[in-house]
Amino acid sequence: MSYTILIVDDSRFIVHSLLDILNSHEHNLLYTYSKTEAKKIIRQNEIDILICDLMLPDKSDGLEIIRYFKQINPYSKVLGISAHPEIENIVEMIRTGADDFIPKSANEKIIKQKIQNLKKDLQYKDNVYKIRTGLNDFIIGKSKQIQSILEQIKIIAKNEIESVLIEGESGTGKELVSKTIHKLSPRKNKPFIAINCAGMPDTLVDSELFGFERGSFTGAYHSNQGKFELADEGVLFLDEISEMPVHLQAKLLRVLENREVLRIGGKKAIPINVMVIAATNQDLLQKIKEGTFREDIYFRLSMVKIVLPPLRERKEDIPLMVEYFLNIINERTKRKIQISSEAINLLQQYHFPGNVRELKNIIFNAALFCQKTIIGENFIKKYLNINLETSSLNSFNNKITNLEMIKKTLKQNKGNITQSAKQLGYTREGLSRKLKSLNINIEAFRNQD
Repeated sequence: MSYTILIVDDSRFIVHSLLDILNSHEHNLLYTYSKTEAKKIIRQNEIDILICDLMLPDKSDGLEIIRYFKQINPYSKVLGISAHPEIENIVEMIRTGADDFIPKSANEKIIKQKIQNLKKDLQYKDNVYKIRTGLNDFIIGKSKQIQSILEQIKIIAKNEIESVLIEGESGTGKELVSKTIHKLSPRKNKPFIAINCAGMPDTLVDSELFGFERGSFTGAYHSNQGKFELADEGVLFLDEISEMPVHLQAKLLRVLENREVLRIGGKKAIPINVMVIAATNQDLLQKIKEGTFREDIYFRLSMVKIVLPPLRERKEDIPLMVEYFLNIINERTKRKIQISSEAINLLQQYHFPGNVRELKNIIFNAALFCQKTIIGENFIKKYLNINLETSSLNSFNNKITNLEMIKKTLKQNKGNITQSAKQLGYTREGLSRKLKSLNINIEAFRNQD
């Protein structure tokens, strides 16, 4: 197993001494002498261990790098080093995020032992799979489902599959998976373009996707590239593909098959080289039966398919994600909020209709408003949307229970769609579509006493 180690010190002598000591086939060694370059390396690489000088040349620089590193790599390790190993310096580095500390005078044996200890602690290297995207988000989990999905992601990215379909409930991380595929593929330095097929009128989807020529319609005062052209040699992410109008699905099929796009009003097709990743939280086979989704486009998009499991089916991953979200909020608020084991157990009993998005919202809100240093069970309870008695997998899968849960939330919020969507783990637009599909009249909740 190979470990990537980044050495940051403004002393060239110290850097090259550490490079000599740690030179091994097990180590991929990176180094820099500056804070700015260190941040760049941290952003662009997955680092397992950071060895960082406290003074670069100022103490605040070393602490800033450690803090920045831990925010992006919460499960990686930090070894602090300093020529001034006073107790207050050691304590300050540990509080900032360092896992261990050595003076610059430490001999080779001590340095190797410290690194070996940190490597043993890197349990996440073995049983927790995580991949950082350009947004500093992670796919986190040690469940078999996540391990399997990450293996699929790596294979898809490596082989540059032309079209991929990602299925999963709202909040399971479909866009994050698509960005991870892009990040791991040879296209990683090329564009990643996303478009929500449900978020705009039909005519606008057409022009946004395929572009238009000057004078092709009223208001077309100049030619415009569509998303396919903008994503050339990169990745185009089509979110909520089930909402794409049928007549545009036929046009999309021609683009996928011919690998060229014709702008609105255009006469000459433009060749493109794009990986298309489509995502949906709907049952596309049912949509095909209803006549709202074309069978041929379904089979063209689903050459390779990834099905993301809901959070309730991988509850062993919840503690890891809670820790990750707490690290983020603690970094932002400069606090050290923790969560009790009882609160974690409570979260693992909950069904999470909004999946990972809902869990993130719960932890962020709880950490932000908790006045204590430990988030307890009772404090978490008020962020859970329904009684735990109704949270079993069977009751969740029951459409009647799902309907009642939505009605109950709307009633609590007096028909406020924005607030209800936040609690249920939907986007505002997503909940509006859900209400329409369930024939729920929102005005009934707004007019109640």
